[in-house]
Amino acid sequence: MSSTLQRITRTTVGLSTLNFAVVAAVTLLDPTRGPVGDLARTWVIACIVADAVVAMVWFVSDVMTHGVAARAFGIWADVGTASVLITFADPGEALVGCVLFAVTGAFFTFYLPRSWMRIHVVFVLGFILLMAALSVRDGMNWPTVIARTDVVIAGVLGLPMTIQIVWASQRRRARLSEVDALTRIANRRGLDRYVESVSRTQPRGVLGAMVIDVDYFKSVNDEYGHDTGDRVLVAVAQALVEAVGDAGTVARNGGEEFAVYLALDAAYELDATTALMPVRVTVPGIAPVGLSIGVASVSIRAPQEMDASTAWRLLAAADEAMYRAKALGGARVESVDLAGTPPP
Repeated sequence: MSSTLQRITRTTVGLSTLNFAVVAAVTLLDPTRGPVGDLARTWVIACIVADAVVAMVWFVSDVMTHGVAARAFGIWADVGTASVLITFADPGEALVGCVLFAVTGAFFTFYLPRSWMRIHVVFVLGFILLMAALSVRDGMNWPTVIARTDVVIAGVLGLPMTIQIVWASQRRRARLSEVDALTRIANRRGLDRYVESVSRTQPRGVLGAMVIDVDYFKSVNDEYGHDTGDRVLVAVAQALVEAVGDAGTVARNGGEEFAVYLALDAAYELDATTALMPVRVTVPGIAPVGLSIGVASVSIRAPQEMDASTAWRLLAAADEAMYRAKALGGARVESVDLAGTPPP
């Protein structure tokens, strides 16, 4: 998800949360149908304040878009909404109010795993049926209850589930657009997305970039054919992925050039990964193929030192180091700092 779309989505969730507070406040104005008793009214007021605070957090931060905070917000959204609705004097009105779960369902769709969406569906469906049963008990005729329940379930469960299907399809297409068709690793677009993500989430540590070029690749194509050239590229990609592991991402920049981007906690981790990088790759039927590898790194001591431009300057420095390795004969690793000066 792009940073612009993230800001729009965060603002939308914040406004929706604020709207929940407004709706809860309006219910306090109707003593015949809204919350009954001092305890219930006090709880609703507490929920209003909490929603207002949480809405402000959504407006200024992305902390609730991932991890434990996202799960906590999801629980609060469902349980908090249900706890306010159950205080209503008229369960029939509470049944209608269950349409608010369509909004919480949208949050589960975009920000939480599918297993959490299933939990949301079970919880909401159970609560809607409870409100329907209480409505019948309080004297509402059953055809009206059935009609209201059907409309609410269609809106609350049908809409988010449809959104989830469409969203999953779009995400799959987006992922495929970031994968190189030949090597099945990231392409340049996938690398761009990874770099953007690291720029937002790696406040301090060591960033490393590598640019790898296959030596004399044109000669391989000319002598053995393009099918063999493709096998070389696939073998190189597999060797790089094996060397990098979970430390970062490997991408094919285009042609015979690859890039690696790493977000690490300490310099020794970059040294260890660099030591694993292959300078030759064996492909059946031809002589071992050499790799010219350029490595660049920078230490990030504070969040303000890191932005997207830092990442791209790092890759540019690694590219310079790769050309130096190639000028020195290839099949070797050369390192530079961010400014392009060889380290001591």
